[in-house]
Formats: sequence, C-alpha cells, structure tokens
Amino acid sequence: MRNSTVNCQYVIFNTPLGYMGAVATVQGLATVVLPQVNSERVWAALAREFPFLERQGSGWPDTVNGLLDKFVVLAGEYFAGRRIDFSSLQLDLSWATDFQLRVYSAAREIPYGQTRSYRDIACAIGKPKGYRAVGGALKRNRLPLVIPCHRVIACNGGLGGFTGASLGIKTALLTLESSR
Repeated sequence: MRNSTVNCQYVIFNTPLGYMGAVATVQGLATVVLPQVNSERVWAALAREFPFLERQGSGWPDTVNGLLDKFVVLAGEYFAGRRIDFSSLQLDLSWATDFQLRVYSAAREIPYGQTRSYRDIACAIGKPKGYRAVGGALKRNRLPLVIPCHRVIACNGGLGGFTGASLGIKTALLTLESSR
C-alpha cells in the first residue's frame, strides 16, 4: 500500500514479524513503524506522526518513491538475515534535537548482533550521567531499525523500554540478529 500528500509519502508492507510502515519526505526517510499485527495499526501510527497523511493521493517525485522502495527491499533483506545496517538510506532527521542526533549517531555505531547499555551510549556521547536522557531520546526515535534502538538495553541486561512496538518485537529483533 502506498500513498502521498503534498509533503510526504508512505508505504505499508508485510514482514515476517508483521506489518511495517514508513514515511519519506523529499529530505529522506522520516519515520518507520515497527511490525504491528495489522496494517490498520501501522496506518494509525503513521497518522499520529503525520496527521495530514491521506489514504489517496497523486504522483510523487521518483526520488521519494525510490527511497521507500529501497527501504522495503532493505527491510526484507534485514529480516532474511542478509542486511546488517541501513546506512545507505538518506534520512530526514529535521525533527531531532542536537542531543537526540548525538544519541542516534552513537546507536547507529552499535554493531549488528551486539548490544550496548543506556549508560554506554551516555558515555559515548560525553554525558556519563545522562543515561536517562539517552533513554528519553531513544524513546523519541522515529526511525527504529534504521537507528537501531533495539540494540540498547539496561545495564543489568534487561531489555529496558521500547517505544512503538512491544518488548516482544525488541526480543525478536535481538534474537534475529544473534542467530546470524
């Protein structure tokens, strides 16, 4: 399912873990919705972030169509165990603060199949006591999977939180990565 508005375009597609969605702007990939049980839940999540999305629309620049097509292919490769990162995607992070950008950059450095604690990320960005703020920034991550916040766990080895999907999805993603 694909659609556009004046400012962005979205896609909803199926994965082995459920339906996912993404929104792209002319600046890049702006939002990813992690697997949900049905496409209606994905649509609702997309519409919360982009209330002006319409279910029907007209054409859109080929660069945005191509970006969404590329993301769908890369996500398929990820779930098939053939993709370890999404660094080739152009991202629209215009919504992120400077602090969030630093946290997201550190999270993108976590190797596939590995985890880091919130405290590890805080230390990596020069804010060793800022692990709660790191958690807050990751909670606001609009590009999960692309910015792999699922790889960030609590110091005690617990999963911590996971926004936009259940902890079961976080567990499934970590299990997928550790099995390759």
